[in-house]
Amino acid sequence: MITLRTAPSETYTDLSRFYYSEPLFIVKRYPAGADAEIIRTDTATLLTFDLGDDEIPLWAVDVRFFVVYKGRLGKEGEYVEEDAVCVGYKDVTEPTPLAFANSTDIFCYNERWWYDLDDNDNLQALKSTFESDNCIQTMTVNNVRDLEIKFSPKGAATASAPYYTVRTIEPGRYIRIYLITDYDATLYYTSPSYAQQSHSLDNFGLRNGEVNENGRLIWRHPVITRYRGVEKWLLSNYVHFCPSCIGGSNCTDCDKEAIDEGENLIPIGESQAP
Repeated sequence: MITLRTAPSETYTDLSRFYYSEPLFIVKRYPAGADAEIIRTDTATLLTFDLGDDEIPLWAVDVRFFVVYKGRLGKEGEYVEEDAVCVGYKDVTEPTPLAFANSTDIFCYNERWWYDLDDNDNLQALKSTFESDNCIQTMTVNNVRDLEIKFSPKGAATASAPYYTVRTIEPGRYIRIYLITDYDATLYYTSPSYAQQSHSLDNFGLRNGEVNENGRLIWRHPVITRYRGVEKWLLSNYVHFCPSCIGGSNCTDCDKEAIDEGENLIPIGESQAP
């Protein structure tokens, strides 16, 4: 595995001082006392390793997993080797940032952005300005509630329990998690707050390298963009469903690039944007 070294203050958009490090190897033994017969040929086996004291860097590239097994190999009653060594290899995604945000605190209508709508006075001012717009009159500012996130490798059944649950994302807030998984995994996330409660996304993992797609060699180069101060690869954003442009016109001042710089999203649990 090769890592990119960077100071904490540097960002995806400032790459001038990035450089490749020497390969970094993280070696972990499976917990002592584990059942020697745990790995079978007829069923998948979950192996859990704690990397809490030796974490994979978030800037890592070319991430690969090796599993080395040493022990009894074979089938009882037939040939069994006592001290066999087997090696498994898997090329996986780079640490993939997944962000979930609540942007119901802002809204743009007719070329003007309205901010701090979680303050009821500001929301009522918007409604008073456009009294004839039925959609705006029914607009509410809500929390994202009970967000459940699941992941599933290709061909595997979706887990019954979520891997990660977020109880509340307040307006103007976001949360970001990182995942390393198969290239062709599927992301599932649900919340009763969404108009369409369940969503899924295939092949979402961050990768940087050459792939063969239908006989064509393509070099995938991840592009990181920015929304309300958050550098993102994937962002699920909870927003108002009312249209911003009157009569289907093209109102460029309602593009996300026109949002005031001071309206950055704030991480859950923090008092201000980083």
